[in-house]
Amino acid sequence: MTYPANAWLQDRFAESILQTLIEVAPKILADPSNYEAAANFMWSCTMALNGLIQKGVPTDWATHMIGHELTALYNIDHAMTWLLFPEPIP
Repeated sequence: MTYPANAWLQDRFAESILQTLIEVAPKILADPSNYEAAANFMWSCTMALNGLIQKGVPTDWATHMIGHELTALYNIDHAMTWLLFPEPIP
């Protein structure tokens, strides 16, 4: 989560990660043994969190930290916290 900072390459990295997740997530949900979809999902997750898309842009990890709180409060897997609030919180 950030705001425009004329960092076109970082924006495109982030967009491609999101596009890949949108494409592969339904495949994984339909068939958890789909290695190709799972591998692309995990590579997207790695690229999202390795710091590359954060270089040169302001970042805000408050949304991510809410996930930690939800994990502790509801005793759920951290990756599943998006299920509680799939839409952005206004």
